[in-house]
Amino acid sequence: MKAIEKLSLVHNKVKNKFLLDGEYFREYKITNFSQLQIITFIYTNPDKDLLQKDFEDVLKLSKSTISGLLDTLEKNGVIRRVKSKKDGRSKVIKFTKKCQNSIEEMKKSIEKMEIQIMDNIDKKDLETFIKVLELIEINVEKDL
Repeated sequence: MKAIEKLSLVHNKVKNKFLLDGEYFREYKITNFSQLQIITFIYTNPDKDLLQKDFEDVLKLSKSTISGLLDTLEKNGVIRRVKSKKDGRSKVIKFTKKCQNSIEEMKKSIEKMEIQIMDNIDKKDLETFIKVLELIEINVEKDL
């Protein structure tokens, strides 16, 4: 139980650090980590036509939750929904032009925070930590 409590505590601190310290996150009213995960997923898949279903599959969140997150990001000028060229009934999720111009600065802000968070951590310790997190992820995905 102690490991789960510590993991949860650290997760919340990191999440809050990213969301509260990043000026771009305030500018676009990004208030939760799921919104940041959506932005990251779009950023890392620039040539892919991403649909709502893709976010549901990757983030393991319900259709209604993803829909609400996308609605908020659209309202705040982060994303836009564009009619799919392959299927007119589907909407492709893209960054707005305004947000696209801020993405590189956002990325730099994230990288700067990541460096700060990883300060004084030996590379070998970090590699071990990542391996342990991967094992935890595998265990979590197993049926309990």
